[in-house]
Amino acid sequence: MQKKLITLAVAGALGAPILAYAQASTVEIYGRANLAWQNWRATGSSVVGGNLASRTRIADSGSRIGFRINENLGGGLRAFAVIESGANIDTGTVNGQSGAANTSTGTLATRTSYLGLGGSWGDVRMGRQDVYWVSGPLTQTGPNYVDQTADFITDPGILGIPAARNNNVLSYNSPTWSGFNFTVSYSPNATEAATYTGTGQAKDDLYGITLRYNAPQFYVQGDWARRRNAFASGAGATAAAAAATFVTPATGAGRIVGMKAGLGWRYQPGAMISFLAERLRNDNVAAIAGIATAGDDLKQNIYLLNWEHTFGQWAVYALYAWSSSVKGLTGAAGATDPGNTKSKGYTLAAKYHFSKRTGAYISYSQIRNQANQWADASGGGMSSAGAGGIAAGNAGADPRNIGIGMLHNF
Repeated sequence: MQKKLITLAVAGALGAPILAYAQASTVEIYGRANLAWQNWRATGSSVVGGNLASRTRIADSGSRIGFRINENLGGGLRAFAVIESGANIDTGTVNGQSGAANTSTGTLATRTSYLGLGGSWGDVRMGRQDVYWVSGPLTQTGPNYVDQTADFITDPGILGIPAARNNNVLSYNSPTWSGFNFTVSYSPNATEAATYTGTGQAKDDLYGITLRYNAPQFYVQGDWARRRNAFASGAGATAAAAAATFVTPATGAGRIVGMKAGLGWRYQPGAMISFLAERLRNDNVAAIAGIATAGDDLKQNIYLLNWEHTFGQWAVYALYAWSSSVKGLTGAAGATDPGNTKSKGYTLAAKYHFSKRTGAYISYSQIRNQANQWADASGGGMSSAGAGGIAAGNAGADPRNIGIGMLHNF
């Protein structure tokens, strides 16, 4: 991918004495523009009034602009920074398709952004960073951008994942040894402002570990993350209310743990088959009417198969995901597991590459939820249902998306 590279002389306002210590610095401007015509709906809900009728839109899918800054400090050291910001080029506003604010747009550094120091020993970074949720080339959503996909690994419905793109992260990133590297991340999360008052002053911290092995024919990745003392714990249905209440140790304090591991086989250049398995645990969840009692400890497994194949200027993609039933639900106080909490989904897509940087695509995605589940593909407010996708009030609804779009990387 062609980049625009600007070489800057590092100089100080104090003049010549500073120049003796200055090193060459580079600033790289990069970005992506991705827009599609979409038709989206979520029908079949088991809740009266829970359907979301078909609507057509011109939708932005992860457009951004970023800056990469590097400076050679000498002695094998380098300083670097990344400042990446989302851009909704469909509307020019901060809102996603749901009309709710997209947290990846609106100001500078809304996407992955950090400052770091590195050398032969690896590097240390501080800032807004991805923890747990990205899976390299093992899934369609991140690496290929063929519109929305049925990958609900990061939006499984009743349960929540421990982290996504997280604020206030400190990470160590190892060098690569014979294809292997790892990342260790820590974040104190939200331990200030309204969440740090009165009796609710429990820690809300996050730890994450990612292991990667990248070889010519294989890609392996494993992730583990734990978020402790999560807001009213992690059930996806209660995310909005949870943000207003900080759970104290006296009430048990929620905990979210996620583990996932995947293997990809590159059977020829531009072609891969991969499998990803995830195990989620949400402890001490908030109540969900008729589904969970406050304090339930929930578990769920999610699996994903992914295939991509390039021939000439064409690439084709297929994805299938499915989940187990949610374990640990009591329905209501003294009641039993309500059942019907599985999901499955698939994506079929094709992309035509006009060049290495520009392509056009068509995609079809469908998620099917049982009566008491609400998995969705809702990153960046892309679902029309809301910033977090469909919710308990849409239980049983089946999100479907058709997209015809164009993508340009620069």
